[in-house]
Amino acid sequence: MSSRVPTPAPPDASASGLGARLRDIPLLALGVALAGVGSVFLLDVSMRPGSALSTVYLVPVAAAGWFVGPMLGLGVGAVASVAGAVAGGFDSGLFGRIVMPTLVNITTAWLMGSLRRTFLHERALARTDPVTAMPNRRAFDEQVRLTLRRQARSRRPLTAACLDLDGFKGINDRLGHAEGDRVLCTVAETLLRSVRGTDLVARYGGDEFALLLPDTDERGAALLLARLRGALHTAMAEQGWPVTFSVGAVTYRSAPRSERELMQRVDARMYEAKNGGKDTLIHEVREAG
Repeated sequence: MSSRVPTPAPPDASASGLGARLRDIPLLALGVALAGVGSVFLLDVSMRPGSALSTVYLVPVAAAGWFVGPMLGLGVGAVASVAGAVAGGFDSGLFGRIVMPTLVNITTAWLMGSLRRTFLHERALARTDPVTAMPNRRAFDEQVRLTLRRQARSRRPLTAACLDLDGFKGINDRLGHAEGDRVLCTVAETLLRSVRGTDLVARYGGDEFALLLPDTDERGAALLLARLRGALHTAMAEQGWPVTFSVGAVTYRSAPRSERELMQRVDARMYEAKNGGKDTLIHEVREAG
């Protein structure tokens, strides 16, 4: 079923921000790396004299640099150097058994840690919209896939929505792209203030924004979307921007078969709202995919 909702009243003052995400040190990976050094050490001790396994120590050292970071990786590299020196009985002298392996180990750990950090940075950039600094379409679609799997197991409802900015092209044409970017950033900030910490908001492309609302039935979605639209209208009025919002939303009482089906329906409802007069909300409720 679907319903057409008129322009809402101004929102209430209650809005929850996004919860902060804690980043834990991967102690398990550190323990595995140290266990790897210990295993190579035992093997090194059991080998005949002269058959040092200095290069094999690089495997847990490289893993430590990659999974726990360059600083802790340096510590694992130092432990590996000492282990190799003890196992070899210092038979190659100070330089051959301590200095050279230490340089190689810490260099390997640092390079792997730096490579990992660069990889994660580039990965984050590929999933972040450069204008609003919020998730982009790629990040949103990935999260939708994960959420659908979880919702399919729990058989809980979920809602997805997409909104298009009516009149945004006129802002760009008359006031320039810098002002258009200000509009987009204001919309993004307003959306983030109006949703829960468990919800996902993304710039889906151009002047379209997408929302994923897990564990949200039709009643909860209607309340949240009404508050959201009210907040957006207030934000636009405060800046004097003649921008309104065409919103399409779909609530599934149990998860659909695929993210493609979900977003196609959401997109269709949004264009229905836009083609039907703009500044409206079309909200469809479905039993299942």
